[in-house]
Amino acid sequence: MRSHSYAVLAAFKTLILPNIAALSDAQCAQLRAYVEWGGGLVAKYETSLYDEWGVRRNDFGLGALLGVRFKASVEGPMQNSYLRLETDPATGKRHPLLAGLEDAPRIINGVRRVEVEPTQSFPNPPLTLIPSYPDLPMERVYPRVQKRDVPQVYSRELVDHPVNLKSQNLKLSGRVVYFPWDIDRTFWGVLAPDHFKLLRNAVVWATNEQPRITVTGPAVSRKRLHLAWTHVAAEYPDEMPAGSSRMQEADLVYEDGKPHLANQRLIIDSRDLPFKCTLETQNYRPPDERELIFSAYGYQGTGVVGIELMTKKVVNYSNAPGQYDEPEGIFPEGLHTLVECDKQNLKGAGNVDLWKLKLDGSREYERLTHFSDYPGYKASNPVVSDHGRFVAFQMARSTEAAGVGHGIFVLVMK
Repeated sequence: MRSHSYAVLAAFKTLILPNIAALSDAQCAQLRAYVEWGGGLVAKYETSLYDEWGVRRNDFGLGALLGVRFKASVEGPMQNSYLRLETDPATGKRHPLLAGLEDAPRIINGVRRVEVEPTQSFPNPPLTLIPSYPDLPMERVYPRVQKRDVPQVYSRELVDHPVNLKSQNLKLSGRVVYFPWDIDRTFWGVLAPDHFKLLRNAVVWATNEQPRITVTGPAVSRKRLHLAWTHVAAEYPDEMPAGSSRMQEADLVYEDGKPHLANQRLIIDSRDLPFKCTLETQNYRPPDERELIFSAYGYQGTGVVGIELMTKKVVNYSNAPGQYDEPEGIFPEGLHTLVECDKQNLKGAGNVDLWKLKLDGSREYERLTHFSDYPGYKASNPVVSDHGRFVAFQMARSTEAAGVGHGIFVLVMK
């Protein structure tokens, strides 16, 4: 981590320190000042336990900010260890850090943790430790202790911290979340959704403000606040002919505390295509986003089609009559898209698997999953991570409606 002035750090609502173990005294002072001025901080594991030369300190350089001190030991790798999700006995509610985990009494712990003790008051900690226990032999695989009042997340707010700035007397408050275990490294290794939710909630809580804009939609730009969507005649019977559909796009702007759509324009009406189909937007094609990839339902079965947004040139990338090809997640380099496809059996949308289609007109496919090889099952609804290394999708039964699934799977791309 490089040293930065407050003017640089102030541009960020929250700083995330993913086990930044080595920090100089000057860097620690900058981080303390940042939080005292109202910034949010999320830190993990051994953050600030070493100086800039890699020499371990007797205590955390950020100990006063985190509200804990180092107890001179690190446990791990832990074999079987869990975390209890606690409810505040006074309110009967859980801490916002546990949002999305309402039905879980416990979740898996990380691999390594730092032994710490609090130097501040942390009443009703939302996560507590269930100690590690053997993983073999099987007759000894059971928790010896069901509950210990050892917090495994420390969250605190510097309320109304006074700051004097020339003639101004300001009162600012910053929030700090500290996980004394390797939550981010464990999440990267096992991709447990529970750990992702904890990390997300920690950032939201530390930031301490409502997001100005949340963007969702069938086709959302990765470069700007811009999205595309589909209208079908059944939704607008008074203005669209029966059986028609259209794709539109707009900018998302934020004015007077409210988001709204601006600069709306028609991309294309299905009646202007050289073939008959129902349109559905899917993805802006990276990296320049000059083309929109969409599904052409009912054309050649269903096809993967692109339209250049400026010229309106339409390209049929699947071009496979009688084959079901529905584009879903697109890869970040823009050279391939994921496709729900029945190329392996030609039995229709209920018997699809995931394929990777090259977007150059060559019709070059690569099969990624084989769920439909087992009668009655399919793989569907895939998305690609922003770096292209992971694909998430669901398993479903062939007879179930589109979108219904049973479990989320993660495929690691080579």
